[in-house]
Formats: sequence, C-alpha cells, structure tokens
Amino acid sequence: MRFYDPSTDPPEQLDSATLFPKCEDIDATQRCLKLGLLPSVTSVLSVIRQEYLERWKMSEAIKNYRRHGNAWLAVDEHYSLDSKESAFGTQVHEIIHQFATGKPMGNGKPLEHALPAIKWLRENVQDFLISEGTVACNQTGAAGTIDLAFTNKAGEEIIGDLKVVKIRKDYPTIPPLGYRCQLSAYNQMLKVKTGIDRKRLSLYLASPFGDQPNPRLLIFPYKNDYYPKFQACLALWHSQYGFDYEEVQNIIPAAPPSHFDPLAFKRP
Repeated sequence: MRFYDPSTDPPEQLDSATLFPKCEDIDATQRCLKLGLLPSVTSVLSVIRQEYLERWKMSEAIKNYRRHGNAWLAVDEHYSLDSKESAFGTQVHEIIHQFATGKPMGNGKPLEHALPAIKWLRENVQDFLISEGTVACNQTGAAGTIDLAFTNKAGEEIIGDLKVVKIRKDYPTIPPLGYRCQLSAYNQMLKVKTGIDRKRLSLYLASPFGDQPNPRLLIFPYKNDYYPKFQACLALWHSQYGFDYEEVQNIIPAAPPSHFDPLAFKRP
C-alpha cells in the first residue's frame, strides 16, 4: 500500500510491503501509521466500491471465459489487458507532465492521445503551479500526487485531475464519487497550506481501448465540496486496519519518519 512521509519536502512516496516485506498487509499498514506516515488518497478511497465497474469486470470475465473455456485463461487475459491500459495511461500522464514543465514531449501514440488535453490546456491555462507534485497534510490525514494545479486566464486557481478512461456505450462517463472525493481531498491539503480554496475539475481522455475511435477530451467541473465524504472514507479505511482515526492522531511515531529500519521496529 502506498504511503507518504510528511516530514520530507517534497513528501517521499513509500510502499508498506517494501518497508515491511515479512508482514501481512494489515500489520504493515499499522506499522506505517505508527511511524507517522500518511496513506495515499487513492488507497483511502479504495473502500468505495464502484458498482458499475464491478459489473463491467464481471461482463468481461464472462466474455473471456466463453472465448477460452478456461477460467484461468480468462483471468490472465483480463489482467493482461488491464496492465496494458494502465501502462498507456501512465505514458499519457507523463506527456502532459512534460508539456506542463516545458520539456520535449517526443512522438508516438501517447502524444497523439494527449493532444486534446494539451490543446485545452494551451487555451485555458495562464500559469502551471503544480504538475505531478506530491502533497501531504497531517491535518487532512492523507497524502497524494496532484496531477495539475494552475491559474486559468481568468485568474482563478484550479486543481485538475487527469484520467485516461474507456469510453463505452455501456460504461458511464460521469466521474464516480471516488474521483470527486479525491480532488476535494487534494484541495483541502493545499487549502491548509496556502489558505486558498481552489476550483476543481476532472479532465477525461477517452481511451483507445474503448468504443471511441479517436482521442476525445471531456471536462467535468465540480461545484460541490466532497471533502466530508472523503473524511467518512478515511474513517472507514482506518477502521478496517484496527484503528480509529482519533487514535491515529494521538500516536507518537515509534521512530523518526526519516529513519526507516523495519528490523528495529517494536510494537508499542
């Protein structure tokens, strides 16, 4: 599970399984919390089950099973495709990051796919403030990596979250609750640090793995603040690992977060 060290600048990203390779997931997570590390926003929001996504996965598994007549081959094909799509999305994110930071973007399919987003950003952004920047906030209780924060040409500060998604006839394009909570959590972290309440929007790029033949950009601005819902998810996430959030806030780290020595760790 992904964690961040709030004592470093920028916050260092760490993996609980790497820190405590011989521990079960729950035990490794509890140890990370006792070291003063903060869970990633996306890890916290994994407690929200997205029903439409589960239905789509089941549908794909059935199709693969009918094609192969073998359950294990069906599972292998599903994860192979999922891995391919995830790698492509990472490449598209990197292209946008290169554009935002003024670096050469290269050529190829990822750049072709990113062009609608690049065009929109050129037309709307005055200054980029953050691109793939890590942020951690003890007050918020979580951390994460912000895709984009910028000032638009009207002088408004905005947090943007880029998603490379499948556009299918049977697949909703409206951002699920988890995505909305994610941006509200990031906004709260920056608000604690700067005092600025930013506007939030999702930038959806249609994936070539869906029914959409050409890259297409969809913009979803949010009027509502979903931070209270994120706090509810955070409380549920903590309860799954044997802690109440109030208890975690009162934990004195077992060791300085900058000195990770799993062998020297002792349970309180």
